[in-house]
Amino acid sequence: LWYLDILINVLIITIFGLISCSSSATKSYDLKGCFIISMVGGVYDIPSAILWCLASLSILNFNGFFASLFLVFTWISNLFAMQSLNFLGIYLAFEMQSLCLLVLGKITANENQRWFAYRGLLKYLVLSLIAGSIFIFHASSSYLQSGVMISDSLVTYVFLLFKLGVAPFHMYTLELFSVVSRHVAFVFSTLPKLSVLYLISNSNIGSECVWWGLISLWLGSISQYQSVFVRSILLYSSVAEIGLVLLVLQEGFSWEAFSWVSIYFLSLSGVWHANSKFVSAISVASIAGLPPFLGFIGKAQILKSLVSINLGILIFSSILAATISFIGYLRLIRLMYLVSPVKWKNNKDSSFINWSTWMLTVGTLPMVYSV
Repeated sequence: LWYLDILINVLIITIFGLISCSSSATKSYDLKGCFIISMVGGVYDIPSAILWCLASLSILNFNGFFASLFLVFTWISNLFAMQSLNFLGIYLAFEMQSLCLLVLGKITANENQRWFAYRGLLKYLVLSLIAGSIFIFHASSSYLQSGVMISDSLVTYVFLLFKLGVAPFHMYTLELFSVVSRHVAFVFSTLPKLSVLYLISNSNIGSECVWWGLISLWLGSISQYQSVFVRSILLYSSVAEIGLVLLVLQEGFSWEAFSWVSIYFLSLSGVWHANSKFVSAISVASIAGLPPFLGFIGKAQILKSLVSINLGILIFSSILAATISFIGYLRLIRLMYLVSPVKWKNNKDSSFINWSTWMLTVGTLPMVYSV
């Protein structure tokens, strides 16, 4: 009963934090460490280990007890979503995730952009509620007819793709992505997507993944090529890279896919979290798939998996789309490093974050070579 152990540990830390949050003697960094240690009990396989790494890196960047608390609840909801076997568990886990992300975005909203952040978060909540209502209505109707709570219908897949943020469902995140803080944007870009990819990889969606993957890959690459803002390029980059992963998941669970997902997400943390322009530029180069960086190995494994499927058109399409998106990555490096370098906020955890990002990225090498 590992989930009971996690809930008890988080409950104890929460009670301690609520009692001592008004005391200046207790440091928020100590509570962050307690949260990170308590989440170790949820690591039972490689996808859950990646989820723990991403959540731990995110916790280190938030200030305050309540921001860390709601981030842990977001991690718990994604962990339960990965273990859900029926539509009711999936619905409850993702609705809990949406509410936690909403509160997290509100807590960390910038004073100058607070009302814009509220509007973006409200749109995200309304659209999530509409999608969840349609999904639970259809799943409940299927349950009344068949008596089975496991739903493998098209509506379930569309709901998962909506939560994944693939094209054309990425449009509702455009405004949200531009007004929330960069640390919250990283959480929106990683944690929810990993749990959805895990669910899709264990489903029977089959060849439908190819069409969604191709649409996302090409729309994300072309939009990334045309974008001139840092956050827009990163958003469309996420759409394109997730589309590339969906091409491989048509055959079910794939180590190549999750190897690239881990490399992409951990490199993305170097873009959002690092306080060094050099670290951010190298992380972007890794996402672009330039040799000799780790991202090149991940994308090579994806192409190797597409070769094994014997679909030459997918290989040609992936290489061409990657070439188009590469121009967007070069523009991103130029925007961050040459034209208007981002003034990262220096904090006491910044050096540890840089070190953790590189160590965790290099730590995925055994997983990649074991495929």
